[in-house]
Amino acid sequence: MAKFTPIPVISTGEVPPSTTTRDDLISTLPGLLPFYDKYPEIVYTQADPSFAVLNTTLTNAVIPATIIRPQTEEHVQAAVRAAGSAGLRLGIRSGGNEMLGRNLTGTDKGILLDMRSMNSVITVADRKSANIGGGILIGQLAPALADQGLFTPVGWHPVVGYAGWAMGGGYGCYSSMYGFGCDQILGARVVVADGRVLDVSETEHADLLWALRGAGNGIWGVVTRLTIKIYPSPKLLNGTVEFQKEDWPAVLERWADEFEGDLPEEFAGDMYFRNSVRDKPEWVVFFFWCAKEGEGLEKGYEYLENIKSLPGKATVTVTESDFSAVIRRLAMFPAGKFETHHRGVVGTGISKCVASTLTRHWKSKDVYLGIPSHNAHGKAIEPNPGACFPLRYRHRIFPLVASGDNMRSDTEVKAAVVRASDDTVNDLKATGDILEGIGYGNLIPPVDTDINVSFGKETLERLVELKKKFDPENFFAGGFPVL
Repeated sequence: MAKFTPIPVISTGEVPPSTTTRDDLISTLPGLLPFYDKYPEIVYTQADPSFAVLNTTLTNAVIPATIIRPQTEEHVQAAVRAAGSAGLRLGIRSGGNEMLGRNLTGTDKGILLDMRSMNSVITVADRKSANIGGGILIGQLAPALADQGLFTPVGWHPVVGYAGWAMGGGYGCYSSMYGFGCDQILGARVVVADGRVLDVSETEHADLLWALRGAGNGIWGVVTRLTIKIYPSPKLLNGTVEFQKEDWPAVLERWADEFEGDLPEEFAGDMYFRNSVRDKPEWVVFFFWCAKEGEGLEKGYEYLENIKSLPGKATVTVTESDFSAVIRRLAMFPAGKFETHHRGVVGTGISKCVASTLTRHWKSKDVYLGIPSHNAHGKAIEPNPGACFPLRYRHRIFPLVASGDNMRSDTEVKAAVVRASDDTVNDLKATGDILEGIGYGNLIPPVDTDINVSFGKETLERLVELKKKFDPENFFAGGFPVL
């Protein structure tokens, strides 16, 4: 079984001030000395005992020369200016779960800006919006709102950074009722390449607000604050319904026939195909039922019974709870550093052909293969001219994550991992139910994405012009997609 190193959720108070000395920095990154002289307590090199914990990301693809852990917007401005003056690469992280580590590129000779100390949540008096720190994690935001009887749609995992999740699009188990994460963004404060702070709203820099709603991550600058929509806590059923591999043929065929094309708005339809236990693949349906305002959960319980009636033995763990409780439970896989191979496709849904294709895979006991499949329907696919996110039609994404023991050093294992994921993608494409070239940057790699097809000519041209306007020298070169 693959070995994972957990990522701890570190709040501001748990990070001790840096013990990095001036001599440490001279030998590591002397160009950062002017910044260090002013803010020594937030500059960490490998000489500091906190560095290894701060540096833990999903892939650990790059070990940065220096980590700066800003606690204020002033710190971010100073870090951006210092990196620019010294000609240093600046990467940005919050959750650290970007699967390809693109924002880390070049930081082995530069700076990683760790935003996680900027994790405040301030609700506005009307309880319709909240100002949140640019580094807040979903596992911090959800309980902060739930404790006040409030709610906002979020992703699956507690250690995912909210800003990156939302600005990339933001799929989740509540999107069919409330829209994507990008649809929740009302405004932002962004530090651009020259160190200025832009207040972004419908009335100021509205073009940048449009771009922040779904273009991608790390493209325009460092987001120090988001203003997002919040709602009264809805009545929720949350949990999972799980089926083992031997039941997939009958279960998935009936799902394709009776469920996939007619999902109720209250039910997003997200699911996970995976073999966390290598010889026991499972299909996990995330049963998140979000009642409409003024309604109870009776329809949700009825729909749950429909799913439980699918052929085979269902393992059901569904309860009434607020959305923060389920975030704490939903550790689908241990978040941490591990070697992986990524592919992915976007399709029209779970058709009979797709169902049949999925049942033919997960044959190897030596390869982990996971497909966290998000579905888009209901409110998520309603047109939003104020957001650039392009996938406003019925679809389902199939990102593939494959891994194996000692994959980094064992060429045979790596070949088996690559073969398993590539064969799955090729077989899915052969069904005719895949949207060629369409991708989702947060979860599907560039090799499977044509951004011209995904965004469309007009939207992409507009995004390219905005990149020239707000970052003409491409200072934020690690952002994605590449414009």
